[in-house]
Amino acid sequence: MKKTLLLVTILLILTTVLTAQNSFKNLAGSAEEMNSMRLPDVKTLGVKSKAAMLPIRFQNGKAVFDIPVESTANLRLSLLAPNSADWQINASNEGNKNLDLRNNPEMVERRDGEIGLDGVKFPAEVFSFNGVKAGNWQIRVSAPDKSNFRDGATVGYLVVSDDSPYQLYTYIDTNQTLVGKNIGIFTSVFDNSSERNSAIPVAIEGVVKSIEGEIRLPNGAMQKLSFKGDENGIFGGNFVPPTAGQYSIQITVRGVSPKGEDFIRTGEQLIQVLGDNIRLGRANFTNLLDETRMQVNIPADGLEGGRKVVAYGEIWARNSNGEQSPVAWISGMSVAEGKGSKTNLPLVLDGRWLSNANAKDSFELRNVRIQDPDYFVTLTTAEKLSLAIPAIPEDARNFRGEISDEMRTGKRPAVEPNAVGGKLMLVHGYCAGGNPFPISQFSNAIAFSDPNQSRTHDQFANLIRNFGASYPSFGIVAHSQGGAASLHLYTYYW
Repeated sequence: MKKTLLLVTILLILTTVLTAQNSFKNLAGSAEEMNSMRLPDVKTLGVKSKAAMLPIRFQNGKAVFDIPVESTANLRLSLLAPNSADWQINASNEGNKNLDLRNNPEMVERRDGEIGLDGVKFPAEVFSFNGVKAGNWQIRVSAPDKSNFRDGATVGYLVVSDDSPYQLYTYIDTNQTLVGKNIGIFTSVFDNSSERNSAIPVAIEGVVKSIEGEIRLPNGAMQKLSFKGDENGIFGGNFVPPTAGQYSIQITVRGVSPKGEDFIRTGEQLIQVLGDNIRLGRANFTNLLDETRMQVNIPADGLEGGRKVVAYGEIWARNSNGEQSPVAWISGMSVAEGKGSKTNLPLVLDGRWLSNANAKDSFELRNVRIQDPDYFVTLTTAEKLSLAIPAIPEDARNFRGEISDEMRTGKRPAVEPNAVGGKLMLVHGYCAGGNPFPISQFSNAIAFSDPNQSRTHDQFANLIRNFGASYPSFGIVAHSQGGAASLHLYTYYW
């Protein structure tokens, strides 16, 4: 008997020692690292789908789906819906009429289960099949007359999947998902059996017969999204978000595979849209912080004072050969300084990077980007900005030594040497109802608890830091998003 694991558990364990200081790390690296620090091509960030996730929307208590099944190898229908025990679900195809999927054990293996991530679990009912034929299927889902479902409302999903190699690839064309800015959505069908190591799957031409899209706006309203195809088999649509919030996009593609089999696939995208409207000034200035470091100030028009962002830029300068060359990248959390919406974003530059690269003058800040720390939406960018550096800090002028941790992360805040009382912190994951680690099985441990909450990585990381602030140091064992938040904390904060 085949078994399917419906509970998905992601386990990330890391151990770090952090000081609970309310400060940011000053991140930096060599010119050789710049390519890996730049944002990847948005075309490589798409989502692959081998299934069709069809929303169940009753009309007079019934929902009917016409589903082409191209392969019965590992064919599964999954019903994802709460309170669906008294629904009827029947399938009809060429060999069977009105097959009751819950009461035909000879042909249908039915199992109850859950699909979950951390503490968030959804009821699932999975149907797998024996001795059935491919072709056009019709699935009927009906609710009792007493059900109080509003016509057209999404009350669950029917997921259809099999082992076909033909999948859907969908991506959005921008990292700047902002109110009033155009967002393009592109999708194509590809053969996964020949694209396993490709960053951008190659679209198959001529297989798509119809494509529909819909967008769920932050207020719950739905609107249609139309698509146009090109000669390469790639279909694109676009929309301009009117308000900030989360947008949900679903694309439904029907077609005929290269083997002549009808298929259906859906692709889903969640897009966080922000309302920021920021413009960077053309000239940046610096001021000395101490004997080795200076502060780079990036003028930002439209960014309110006190707003926290993630800033990144690359230092370029004229070298001893008179050529403009890369010096180092700098990055980190930054809080806008100033009043109103005309502010400066401070970043720290260790002058030893300039001396190490033999940088002389004509300084520039290139490939600048400002991102939201919660969703990493790119708020604004600049290809090149001038950078005024009147003088390299005195103790950094003749540096030709090894690249140190201090150059890479900044000066560590002072802590009490040899302080005792460090703890091992056990951190749960996203929306968890409790901590999954039995504290009695760990030594000198404390349990972090923020139950049933949906947090961004930055919000989660700061809660962990605040919880650990009363201890001289702490290590972390974390589950799922707790691990991602811990890594975020270790990367950006002291």
